[in-house]
Amino acid sequence: MALFYLKPPKGNIEFNKLCDHVKNRLIFLQFLKGKSFEEITLGIVEKTLAGCAESLIEGSLKDRISHYVLRLLCCTHSDLHIFFIQKSYKSILESLVIVAQELNVESGKKVLKVPFTAALKFVEKRIYTLNAGYVQVPIHAVKPLLAQIFEEVLIQGLNQIANSHCIQELRDHRMQYMLKEIKQWFKSFTNAPSPILNNIIREENLNLESERFPPCMANLHMLLRRNHRLQHNSRVQYILYLKEIGVPCEEVISLFKKEYSIPEGNKEKPNSKVCNHSWNDSENRYIYSIEHLYGKRGSRKNYRAHSCKAIQSSGNYSGGGCPFACFDESNLVKVLQPCCLEVEDIEDIKSLVFKKKYVEACYFHLLMKMKSPSVSDIYREYSLKTSVQNEETNCVKRSLNFINQPVIDFTKPSEYFFLLKNFKQSTGSLPSSVSGEFLQVRK
Repeated sequence: MALFYLKPPKGNIEFNKLCDHVKNRLIFLQFLKGKSFEEITLGIVEKTLAGCAESLIEGSLKDRISHYVLRLLCCTHSDLHIFFIQKSYKSILESLVIVAQELNVESGKKVLKVPFTAALKFVEKRIYTLNAGYVQVPIHAVKPLLAQIFEEVLIQGLNQIANSHCIQELRDHRMQYMLKEIKQWFKSFTNAPSPILNNIIREENLNLESERFPPCMANLHMLLRRNHRLQHNSRVQYILYLKEIGVPCEEVISLFKKEYSIPEGNKEKPNSKVCNHSWNDSENRYIYSIEHLYGKRGSRKNYRAHSCKAIQSSGNYSGGGCPFACFDESNLVKVLQPCCLEVEDIEDIKSLVFKKKYVEACYFHLLMKMKSPSVSDIYREYSLKTSVQNEETNCVKRSLNFINQPVIDFTKPSEYFFLLKNFKQSTGSLPSSVSGEFLQVRK
């Protein structure tokens, strides 16, 4: 797999060979899902990817051809577009792991002066010093820097193809055939049960698992258990979240059947917008709705769980939403109290909320659930390295003022869950890495 391809190849190739090269590339990109660098290396050594290897030699004509043809095919389909960027992005990160480790050992305190236009994410998060238009990036951070540049080049390349005359080539019946095959392949694996968790989460275990839920989903779980109903939007949010963390469709149906068979527990509030239907009179509708969200009915679309930004922009205490963005102070404190937080910890979270740093507040809440006596111990004992969407960020010590220091970017509630579950199943150290939507519980 190449690092950067800036110019497409020229020449002729047999159509069946072209299909084989593109297929091999797809197999490899899908193989990356949820895999660590060691697992990818092991897969190559054990010849799991032996059939793909010849088509993926960096700089080879086959590698360049498959890259550009797949880029062309993916630029017109939104889901394929995202898949191509995410998987190619992950492949570049894995190929940079060893180099980054060697640089980290040998470089000491050396820095690179990078034009700010090539390090916009670093500028946005204020991770490193910006001086006279240059970001001073430590050598050990070259991995996320190169990965960011690679991602930008890839996105621009896709946009360039989509707006060029090359897009006309997709009208060719052979390209139409190949695009159809790719879409069918893509649909087959996106509708397959998620392999994120080795352990299936059963309905009867959800109360226990909810201790690892982020505050937004823990609140929805609590509302469902207490009122036995959820508003429509909240119900959709919660079902898609359960789907993403690995709860089977049948278990979700069992959950809502159990709760919606109980009389509504919120009738004393006349203005409540909670659904007043019961399972007995709407069973088929509810089953269809849940199966539809799981991609088993209707259009069979692979619906994604809502992002943190989407949840932050809607909802309230009674109807869900992000507690840090949507709740008033009294209801926010109710969410924080079960964690047995110290007064100063609660004040720190409230300070972040006041500054509208909702993601940082959620991450701080996560650290509270990981800590023993106080969060200060975590900063004293650990140098926390996390990776969300495969970008590494060092968590500074409390003495460097956590409140003003960017730490991590959650993009979805499921990332909170997997970070905490990873931590609980580990030997006691903080989780070392988490990779975007392909978070994986390691044995």
